[in-house]
Amino acid sequence: MTDAALTVTDASAALVGAAGLLAALCVVLAVLAWRRGARLKAQTETLRRLESAIETMSDGFVLWDEDSRLVLSNEVYRSMYEVSRPVLVPGARFGDIIRWGAEAGQYPEAEGRIDEFVESVIAFHRSGSQTAERLLHDGRWIQITERKMASGGTVGIRTDITPLKLALAELAAANARAEAAAAEANARSQALRQRDEALDSSHALFEAALNNMSHGLTMIDGAGRLIVRNRQFCELVGLDETMLAPGMTAEELHQAMARSGLLSEAAVAQIWSGHRDLAEHGNPIAFVINTLAGRAIAVTQRPLDGGWVAIYEDITRRRVVERRVRFLALHDDLTKLPNRIHFRSRLEEFMQRSRLQGGSFALLYLDLDRFKGVNDTYGHQTGDSLLRAVVRRLRACVRPGDVIARLGGDEFAILQPLSDEDNRPEILGRNIVAAIDRPFDLLGHRISIGASIGIAIVADGRVADADRILREADLALYQAKTTGRGTCLVYEPVLEQTRRHRLALEADLRQAIETGALSLRYQPIFELAHGRVSGFEALARWYHPERGWISPAEFVPLAEQSGLIDELGAWVLRRACRDISGFPGSPKVAVNLSTQQLRSEAIVAIVADALAQSGLAPERLELEITETALLTEVLGTASLLNKFRELGTHIVLDDFGTGYSSLSHLRSFPLSKIKIDQSFVRDMATDKQSSAIVSSTVELAAKLGMLTTVEGVETAELLDLARSMNCTEAQGYHLGRPVTILEAVEMLDKRLDTARSRPFLRSV
Repeated sequence: MTDAALTVTDASAALVGAAGLLAALCVVLAVLAWRRGARLKAQTETLRRLESAIETMSDGFVLWDEDSRLVLSNEVYRSMYEVSRPVLVPGARFGDIIRWGAEAGQYPEAEGRIDEFVESVIAFHRSGSQTAERLLHDGRWIQITERKMASGGTVGIRTDITPLKLALAELAAANARAEAAAAEANARSQALRQRDEALDSSHALFEAALNNMSHGLTMIDGAGRLIVRNRQFCELVGLDETMLAPGMTAEELHQAMARSGLLSEAAVAQIWSGHRDLAEHGNPIAFVINTLAGRAIAVTQRPLDGGWVAIYEDITRRRVVERRVRFLALHDDLTKLPNRIHFRSRLEEFMQRSRLQGGSFALLYLDLDRFKGVNDTYGHQTGDSLLRAVVRRLRACVRPGDVIARLGGDEFAILQPLSDEDNRPEILGRNIVAAIDRPFDLLGHRISIGASIGIAIVADGRVADADRILREADLALYQAKTTGRGTCLVYEPVLEQTRRHRLALEADLRQAIETGALSLRYQPIFELAHGRVSGFEALARWYHPERGWISPAEFVPLAEQSGLIDELGAWVLRRACRDISGFPGSPKVAVNLSTQQLRSEAIVAIVADALAQSGLAPERLELEITETALLTEVLGTASLLNKFRELGTHIVLDDFGTGYSSLSHLRSFPLSKIKIDQSFVRDMATDKQSSAIVSSTVELAAKLGMLTTVEGVETAELLDLARSMNCTEAQGYHLGRPVTILEAVEMLDKRLDTARSRPFLRSV
């Protein structure tokens, strides 16, 4: 019985010990479960706050895992891709979402090539950290910024840059505003340990996203303590990350910012003031601060759960670009002068001041002469250098308070205030003409150009609008150019009448060309060796039904200025070739080509067509081109002249000695003949220098294998001198005036008969 009792006792003791051990184990498990629950609650609260921060972002935010599956996105992101919203769910594959959007018409660039588009977008997504822009179906432009994380996932920021695309003048589009990233824990997490790991992983992703944002970010809770700050914030305010620990008060944060040495006291005070205002009134606030290093930082503060979130964006580069765009909107980039828009604004200011306060001012409208030839001959780099040099000379001529503007090309304008005793516009104009007339030494070239100026004056009490003043200055400039380049002319009311007359005459000339009311006269050209007519120069004539005969010196420049010279020149070519093709013998015909005609390769086809329609042999057509045309269009003209030569025509250099060409042009161009200008020929008998120039030119042409024609032979003495110098041909009133086609045929027959029976007569 004792043994049995001991056995029961022992068993009871054993049972009591086991029960105690089990109870202790339960207590331990309960404590562990409580601690894990508290940790989960803290992490969940942190995630909730970060998710809230992400939702406050002004930019779209998206997070993809290492398999390109959607982890999370904010409402801004989903609203940007509204068409794809049904498939923007956690776990959706990147490629599936893109294809859905492309097939639904979300991406205009995908139209007609959906597979190619989807592949390119996926390749971009996988390529790593970079930026792109994309147009959406609703016309918005989205900037896509993606950055690979160490975990293998991808953080994406989507910024609506439509305002930047639509209004470069303001460059007001924001850079990608990204805030915190959030990850959604796996809803079907199977075990507590897996949930812990998922939360840890999500927390790490959030940290990576925060520190990869292009904006700085801080979050302050309702107690005024720092919850979150990212690396970009520390860099923007010049603080080491270790100096800003979560839990520090907002006041301590601002004190640290003040000690950084990067922000001024005023900047820190502005940030602190914004924070206090936000805490007291809950109103979002935005402002810009400038660091002591010269950077501009945009600060945006918004309420969040009793505290606030602040975003810091470096907008220094945007500010620079905005200033640049604003400058270019009102200034010429090459010369830095006000452009036409800015000049118009300044002109309005001058007019308003004149109306309200009295006083006068002048508008000088300036146009450079021979500038296009500089561009064509030496290239645009030299042309640009020349424009800058011109501006320097203009600045040296004007006074403080005068306004210089470049209106475009080689056109400039100057506004000059005038006083009662000041009659300076004409003086300024003459000084400018003289300054521009001096040669320019640029990039190894000595360049000579000129300037013509038209002046309009607005005096006290005169009522006028800007358009009228500009028109008056333009009329004066036109008249100055007509009078002679390098001229300065003040507007007078009579110029209006001249302008109306010119417009009426231009309309009549256009009609005359269209209706065939023009005619040709032919001036004979004589071959001196055989004493016979070798050809004729075709000269256009116009008989106006009301004004009678109008001089070519009047209507030819008008045709050049109005753009009618191409039509007029084409008509002369066709008519001259047709007329001469029916002449007895084989006389040549010379037709003048203007500089403007040589600016288009269409002239080659016009010449070829005139020859084909008339049946005239190409070698009987001489195309006369002035030295000025060679200088003005030297590069393009060389190509055209070679094409004329390929047609079989002859190229004649007209008015030799009056331009600025060098002797190298005689070697560079396919010239057959030189026509020596009559200004030298007429003085041969009385001026030794003129005689020497003619004689030397004839000798030089002969050595180069070219013929020579002397123009302006009006006396027998000049004819004798031309023959003694071995000139090839002669032309002038002493030999024959321009005549009608019938008279030309009679002259040709008579001269041919005379040439057969006896030597050439000096009395011709």
